[in-house]
Amino acid sequence: PPSARGARSCQTGGVTAAAPLKIALAIHELHGHGGLQRDAMRIGREALARGHRVTFLLARRPTALEDGTDGVGPGAAELRVLDARGASNHARAVSYSTEVEGRAGEYDAVLGFHCARGLDLLFAGDRCYADRVRATRPALARWTPRFRALSGLEREVFAPGSGTRILLLAEAHRAVFQRWYGTPDGRFQVLPPGVDPSRRRRADHIEARRAVRAELGLGGGDALALLVGSDFARKGLDRAIDAVAALAGRGERWTLAVAGSGAARPFERRARRAGLSVGRGEAPRLVVLGPRSDVPALLAAADVLVHPARTEAAGAVLLESLAAGTPVAASSVCGYAPWVAESGAGRVLEGGAGPAAWADAMAALRDSPTGSLARAALAHVEAHPEIFTMHARAVDAIERAAAARRRER
Repeated sequence: PPSARGARSCQTGGVTAAAPLKIALAIHELHGHGGLQRDAMRIGREALARGHRVTFLLARRPTALEDGTDGVGPGAAELRVLDARGASNHARAVSYSTEVEGRAGEYDAVLGFHCARGLDLLFAGDRCYADRVRATRPALARWTPRFRALSGLEREVFAPGSGTRILLLAEAHRAVFQRWYGTPDGRFQVLPPGVDPSRRRRADHIEARRAVRAELGLGGGDALALLVGSDFARKGLDRAIDAVAALAGRGERWTLAVAGSGAARPFERRARRAGLSVGRGEAPRLVVLGPRSDVPALLAAADVLVHPARTEAAGAVLLESLAAGTPVAASSVCGYAPWVAESGAGRVLEGGAGPAAWADAMAALRDSPTGSLARAALAHVEAHPEIFTMHARAVDAIERAAAARRRER
């Protein structure tokens, strides 16, 4: 499979520390709907289950999490808000980095989710920042204080002289970081995917499908495309809207449901200009649902998951969709796009594909809940159980890092 190299490199049989460790997970903020935040909380849960003590080092006090707890169990993990100050986001990021470095010695190992000093490991959940800015922003953006600050933090972590180990989500990202910073091969480890087992196809998926489609006011002839994710511009919501408009122009009845947080009004205006009805009602063509905790039910209701992202380090929702038996149309920039291509239950389109190409892919993937594409998706997931193991392998890496630090002492 696409991640076989990474899975082999990090499945070491499960490292067990001789004594409970004090582990710090350094992440700017915790909330219930960010992919990076969910990964941090699941790594925290895994570490706690092994008997370790876990502290989250935060730049901001967490917002309410969907389970009503600290995200890893009632009172189980300490939440420590650092004194990260600054008049801008990048200034606060630098201040946060200094705070993390100053506290790193209090823990047996520190895993960071953003570039910072003092990390033993970095969970590289985002694309290379310097490369992303060069690819998507005007040249002048590389001369701003923001770029100097954030690329400087990235350089400190990835430079050849740094001791931080890098946990990658996709093998393709290694070459990009090495091109910018010359990071030695030996400091990278590619993690397998980390699909939540609860995303597997529900036993009541037919009932869930009917309930959600009734909620959305869909008729028997309506097809449902689902887009899951926040930061709508980056996820390509405009591209998905244009594809639905292209399908409508062919006389096909499609609704696009969007689950996630973001500024919806510009995209709703775009849909209306394209002649699409917006909002709830009888068979609307665009419905922005906001953050939802019932993603498995939404996947059961969808005919296609559409993910035309402009940039996406991994894209766990692609694999979650396959685990639910829902076909996927995704852009090639997604780190997990090769899994979609190999599943036989999806289409991968190049980043510059236009509305007609996305419309063609969606129409071709429309399938019944028990159709051939659904069966191919489910069979591919069953054949690759490693897609559920990311967070356990990350804690293995933390335990190894703690053991190495102890040897150095």
